[in-house]
Amino acid sequence: MSIQPSSKIIERTIKNTNFDDIDSLSIIVSTQNLELQKYLVSELTRKIMGEERRKENPDILRLEISDRNSIGINDIKGLIARLKYKPYQSKRKVAIIEKAENMTLEAQNAFLKTLEDIPDRTFIILSTANHGMLLPTILSRCRLFEINSQEEKQINYDPAEILKMNLYERFELAEKISRIKEPGEKRSEVNNLLRSFIEFYRDDLKNRPENKKVLELLSYTMNAINENVNVRLVLENLMLNLNE
Repeated sequence: MSIQPSSKIIERTIKNTNFDDIDSLSIIVSTQNLELQKYLVSELTRKIMGEERRKENPDILRLEISDRNSIGINDIKGLIARLKYKPYQSKRKVAIIEKAENMTLEAQNAFLKTLEDIPDRTFIILSTANHGMLLPTILSRCRLFEINSQEEKQINYDPAEILKMNLYERFELAEKISRIKEPGEKRSEVNNLLRSFIEFYRDDLKNRPENKKVLELLSYTMNAINENVNVRLVLENLMLNLNE
Protein backbone atom coordinates (compact mmCIF):
# COMPACT_ATOMS: atom_id res chain seq x y z
CA MET A 1 0.00 0.00 0.00
CA SER A 2 1.72 3.20 -1.16
CA ILE A 3 0.86 6.84 -0.49
CA GLN A 4 2.79 9.96 -1.45
CA PRO A 5 1.30 12.89 0.45
CA SER A 6 3.06 15.77 2.14
CA SER A 7 4.56 15.30 5.58
CA LYS A 8 1.59 17.16 7.09
CA ILE A 9 -0.87 14.62 5.66
CA ILE A 10 1.31 11.76 6.89
CA GLU A 11 1.37 13.26 10.37
CA ARG A 12 -2.42 13.59 10.29
CA THR A 13 -2.72 9.97 9.12
CA ILE A 14 -0.57 8.82 12.03
CA LYS A 15 -2.55 10.93 14.47
CA ASN A 16 -5.92 9.65 13.26
CA THR A 17 -5.01 5.97 13.04
CA ASN A 18 -6.44 3.88 15.87
CA PHE A 19 -3.73 1.32 16.50
CA ASP A 20 -5.98 -0.43 19.03
CA ASP A 21 -7.83 -1.81 16.00
CA ILE A 22 -4.62 -3.15 14.41
CA ASP A 23 -3.03 -6.31 15.75
CA SER A 24 0.26 -6.04 13.88
CA LEU A 25 1.71 -4.05 10.99
CA SER A 26 4.92 -3.35 9.07
CA ILE A 27 5.62 0.22 7.92
CA ILE A 28 8.27 1.86 5.75
CA VAL A 29 9.12 5.54 6.33
CA SER A 30 11.00 6.80 3.26
CA THR A 31 12.55 10.28 3.03
CA GLN A 32 16.02 11.65 2.37
CA ASN A 33 15.55 14.20 5.15
CA LEU A 34 17.04 12.35 8.13
CA GLU A 35 15.61 14.74 10.73
CA LEU A 36 12.13 14.33 9.27
CA GLN A 37 12.67 10.59 9.05
CA LYS A 38 13.55 10.38 12.76
CA TYR A 39 10.65 12.65 13.68
CA LEU A 40 8.05 10.55 11.84
CA VAL A 41 9.44 7.30 13.28
CA SER A 42 9.30 8.85 16.74
CA GLU A 43 5.68 9.97 16.25
CA LEU A 44 4.69 6.55 14.92
CA THR A 45 6.32 4.83 17.89
CA ARG A 46 4.61 7.13 20.37
CA LYS A 47 1.19 6.58 18.80
CA ILE A 48 1.62 2.80 18.48
CA MET A 49 2.71 2.37 22.07
CA GLY A 50 -0.33 4.34 23.24
CA GLU A 51 1.50 5.77 26.23
CA GLU A 52 4.07 8.33 27.23
CA ARG A 53 7.47 7.23 26.05
CA ARG A 54 9.98 6.27 28.68
CA LYS A 55 13.66 6.95 28.22
CA GLU A 56 14.25 3.20 28.28
CA ASN A 57 11.55 0.79 27.16
CA PRO A 58 12.41 -2.90 26.62
CA ASP A 59 9.48 -3.21 24.21
CA ILE A 60 11.03 -0.74 21.75
CA LEU A 61 13.69 -2.64 19.80
CA ARG A 62 16.17 -0.79 17.61
CA LEU A 63 18.49 -2.28 15.03
CA GLU A 64 21.23 0.30 14.55
CA ILE A 65 24.42 -0.44 12.66
CA SER A 66 26.90 2.36 13.35
CA ASP A 67 30.27 0.66 12.87
CA ARG A 68 29.72 -0.78 9.38
CA ASN A 69 27.86 -0.10 6.16
CA SER A 70 25.50 -3.07 5.95
CA ILE A 71 22.86 -4.91 7.94
CA GLY A 72 23.60 -8.60 7.58
CA ILE A 73 21.61 -11.78 7.91
CA ASN A 74 22.85 -12.40 11.47
CA ASP A 75 21.62 -8.95 12.52
CA ILE A 76 18.16 -9.74 11.16
CA LYS A 77 18.10 -13.21 12.69
CA GLY A 78 18.95 -11.66 16.05
CA LEU A 79 16.05 -9.22 15.72
CA ILE A 80 13.66 -11.98 14.66
CA ALA A 81 14.60 -13.96 17.76
CA ARG A 82 13.79 -10.97 19.98
CA LEU A 83 10.42 -10.47 18.27
CA LYS A 84 9.26 -13.92 19.36
CA TYR A 85 8.90 -12.75 22.96
CA LYS A 86 5.69 -11.11 24.16
CA PRO A 87 5.76 -7.42 25.20
CA TYR A 88 7.39 -7.06 28.59
CA GLN A 89 5.79 -3.93 30.08
CA SER A 90 3.73 -2.32 27.32
CA LYS A 91 0.64 -3.33 25.37
CA ARG A 92 2.65 -3.67 22.17
CA LYS A 93 6.16 -4.12 20.86
CA VAL A 94 7.84 -1.94 18.22
CA ALA A 95 10.91 -2.92 16.20
CA ILE A 96 12.74 -0.15 14.33
CA ILE A 97 15.28 -0.84 11.59
CA GLU A 98 17.21 2.32 10.77
CA LYS A 99 18.89 2.74 7.37
CA ALA A 100 16.92 -0.25 6.11
CA GLU A 101 18.33 0.28 2.61
CA ASN A 102 21.60 -1.11 4.01
CA MET A 103 20.13 -4.59 4.51
CA THR A 104 21.91 -7.16 2.35
CA LEU A 105 19.85 -9.27 -0.04
CA GLU A 106 20.33 -12.25 2.26
CA ALA A 107 19.10 -10.22 5.23
CA GLN A 108 16.04 -9.01 3.32
CA ASN A 109 15.16 -12.51 2.20
CA ALA A 110 15.55 -13.78 5.77
CA PHE A 111 13.12 -11.09 6.95
CA LEU A 112 10.33 -11.94 4.47
CA LYS A 113 8.69 -14.69 6.52
CA THR A 114 8.51 -12.45 9.60
CA LEU A 115 6.93 -9.62 7.58
CA GLU A 116 4.44 -12.10 6.14
CA ASP A 117 3.42 -13.38 9.57
CA ILE A 118 4.22 -10.68 12.14
CA PRO A 119 3.87 -11.80 15.79
CA ASP A 120 0.79 -10.57 17.65
CA ARG A 121 0.92 -7.04 19.09
CA THR A 122 4.07 -6.31 17.13
CA PHE A 123 4.80 -3.37 14.81
CA ILE A 124 7.86 -3.18 12.56
CA ILE A 125 9.13 0.18 11.23
CA LEU A 126 11.77 0.36 8.51
CA SER A 127 13.21 3.84 8.03
CA THR A 128 15.12 4.53 4.86
CA ALA A 129 16.41 7.27 2.59
CA ASN A 130 15.80 5.09 -0.48
CA HIS A 131 13.11 2.43 -0.37
CA GLY A 132 14.00 1.54 -3.96
CA MET A 133 16.91 -0.44 -2.49
CA LEU A 134 14.45 -2.81 -0.82
CA LEU A 135 13.17 -5.95 -2.52
CA PRO A 136 9.71 -5.70 -4.14
CA THR A 137 8.66 -8.57 -1.87
CA ILE A 138 9.58 -6.42 1.15
CA LEU A 139 7.66 -3.43 -0.22
CA SER A 140 4.56 -5.51 -0.91
CA ARG A 141 4.40 -6.57 2.74
CA CYS A 142 4.66 -3.06 4.20
CA ARG A 143 2.65 0.13 4.29
CA LEU A 144 4.77 2.82 2.63
CA PHE A 145 4.92 6.43 3.83
CA GLU A 146 6.98 8.24 1.21
CA ILE A 147 7.77 11.95 1.15
CA ASN A 148 9.02 13.35 -2.13
CA SER A 149 12.17 15.50 -2.12
CA GLN A 150 10.22 18.71 -2.80
CA GLU A 151 7.95 18.04 0.17
CA GLU A 152 10.55 17.23 2.78
CA LYS A 153 11.99 20.66 3.46
CA GLN A 154 9.93 21.48 6.56
CA ILE A 155 8.17 19.67 9.35
CA ASN A 156 4.65 20.89 10.07
CA TYR A 157 4.45 21.23 13.84
CA ASP A 158 1.20 20.74 15.75
CA PRO A 159 1.34 22.93 18.90
CA ALA A 160 -1.59 21.10 20.49
CA GLU A 161 0.31 17.80 20.25
CA ILE A 162 3.52 19.33 21.58
CA LEU A 163 1.67 20.74 24.59
CA LYS A 164 0.49 17.22 25.43
CA MET A 165 4.09 16.02 25.62
CA ASN A 166 5.83 15.60 28.94
CA LEU A 167 8.94 17.68 29.65
CA TYR A 168 11.32 14.92 28.54
CA GLU A 169 9.61 14.71 25.15
CA ARG A 170 9.65 18.51 24.74
CA PHE A 171 13.37 18.63 25.51
CA GLU A 172 13.90 15.76 23.07
CA LEU A 173 12.26 17.86 20.33
CA ALA A 174 14.43 20.86 21.26
CA GLU A 175 17.54 18.69 21.03
CA LYS A 176 16.56 17.31 17.60
CA ILE A 177 16.18 20.81 16.20
CA SER A 178 19.42 22.02 17.79
CA ARG A 179 21.33 19.15 16.11
CA ILE A 180 20.60 20.47 12.60
CA LYS A 181 24.09 21.27 11.28
CA GLU A 182 23.49 23.96 8.66
CA PRO A 183 22.90 27.28 10.54
CA GLY A 184 20.43 28.73 8.03
CA GLU A 185 18.39 25.51 7.95
CA LYS A 186 18.39 25.35 11.76
CA ARG A 187 17.19 28.95 12.11
CA SER A 188 14.48 28.33 9.52
CA GLU A 189 13.26 25.23 11.37
CA VAL A 190 13.13 27.08 14.70
CA ASN A 191 11.19 29.96 13.14
CA ASN A 192 8.82 27.42 11.59
CA LEU A 193 8.17 25.97 15.06
CA LEU A 194 7.73 29.41 16.63
CA ARG A 195 5.34 30.62 13.92
CA SER A 196 3.17 27.55 14.51
CA PHE A 197 2.92 28.43 18.21
CA ILE A 198 2.30 32.13 17.52
CA GLU A 199 -0.65 31.27 15.25
CA PHE A 200 -1.94 28.77 17.82
CA TYR A 201 -1.94 31.22 20.76
CA ARG A 202 -3.03 34.24 18.71
CA ASP A 203 -6.14 32.43 17.40
CA ASP A 204 -7.48 32.05 20.95
CA LEU A 205 -6.28 35.38 22.32
CA LYS A 206 -9.78 36.85 22.72
CA ASN A 207 -10.97 33.95 24.85
CA ARG A 208 -7.72 33.60 26.77
CA PRO A 209 -6.08 36.96 27.54
CA GLU A 210 -3.29 35.13 29.38
CA ASN A 211 -2.02 34.01 25.97
CA LYS A 212 -0.51 37.49 25.60
CA LYS A 213 2.31 36.55 27.99
CA VAL A 214 3.06 33.43 25.97
CA LEU A 215 3.09 35.45 22.74
CA GLU A 216 5.61 37.82 24.34
CA LEU A 217 7.76 34.81 25.26
CA LEU A 218 7.55 33.51 21.68
CA SER A 219 8.51 36.93 20.31
CA TYR A 220 11.49 37.07 22.70
CA THR A 221 12.54 33.56 21.64
CA MET A 222 12.37 34.44 17.94
CA ASN A 223 14.51 37.54 18.48
CA ALA A 224 17.02 35.53 20.52
CA ILE A 225 17.33 32.87 17.81
CA ASN A 226 18.02 35.52 15.18
CA GLU A 227 20.85 36.86 17.37
CA ASN A 228 22.68 33.51 17.18
CA VAL A 229 22.33 32.46 20.82
CA ASN A 230 22.44 28.81 21.95
CA VAL A 231 19.43 27.27 20.17
CA ARG A 232 19.00 24.34 22.52
CA LEU A 233 19.01 26.47 25.69
CA VAL A 234 16.54 28.96 24.25
CA LEU A 235 14.17 26.21 23.07
CA GLU A 236 14.39 24.36 26.39
CA ASN A 237 13.49 27.60 28.20
CA LEU A 238 10.51 27.96 25.86
CA MET A 239 9.37 24.36 26.44
CA LEU A 240 9.55 24.89 30.20
CA ASN A 241 7.25 27.91 30.06
CA LEU A 242 4.67 26.82 27.51
CA ASN A 243 1.24 26.00 28.83
CA GLU A 244 -1.98 24.62 27.34
